[in-house]
Amino acid sequence: MQLKDISLKLESAEAVAEAPQNCQPQEKTDSEADALRKRKQQEKAEYDRQYRRKNKERLDALALRYRKNNKERINARGREWAQKNKERRNATQREWIKRNKERFLASQRKSRIKRREKIREWYVKNKIQHRASCKRWAENHKDKIRIYNKAHKAIRKIYKHKRRAYELAADIGCKEIAPLIKRWSAQKIFECYWCGKRCPQADMEIDHIIPISKGGKHSAENVCKSCRPCNRRKYNKLQSEPDYIGQMVLF
Repeated sequence: MQLKDISLKLESAEAVAEAPQNCQPQEKTDSEADALRKRKQQEKAEYDRQYRRKNKERLDALALRYRKNNKERINARGREWAQKNKERRNATQREWIKRNKERFLASQRKSRIKRREKIREWYVKNKIQHRASCKRWAENHKDKIRIYNKAHKAIRKIYKHKRRAYELAADIGCKEIAPLIKRWSAQKIFECYWCGKRCPQADMEIDHIIPISKGGKHSAENVCKSCRPCNRRKYNKLQSEPDYIGQMVLF
């Protein structure tokens, strides 16, 4: 019995001594396999980069052809992804805009110019059709137009004079006039440039001192506040004309 116990103890001691020696090669082989895998991945990535660099034109042509042939499928896939990942998409867009603010603004300006050019081309081709559709819409939505005009009196005045100036090919200075008219429209009572009377804001009209039809500019130096009667009586007369009614002499 004693001999058996001694032999069992010796076998267990040998097993314990051999255990680390058996484990070490296994760990070494695992690390070598990982290193080999990483090296192969790097080699493949470098090969792909070189291949794309050498065959750039061919790959671009293939990608363009694929996008043309599968445009609807690509757009549908993009819309589906955007709906599922809306918050993630918005967050990444905001981050990109913060990092590339100047580039984003430049692209916005460029796209605005392109849109304007396309709209102008379309308008030239479909001028009569566009005007007819605008008239139809205005006739069917008179209430909406009336509400908008009441809420945006200053904007309507600016638009009206700007449109008239464009039609008569006058010099435009609307960047100077816009803040001026807004400031005038905020006044509850105004003084007429021609008669000097103090009138309520509802009676104010923007008048050109030298009429646009006679070569006057649509600029801050050539506009004034006028009451309706004075604006109607002055019409498009110049100071040099005999029937001109000058400042402070209308009434």
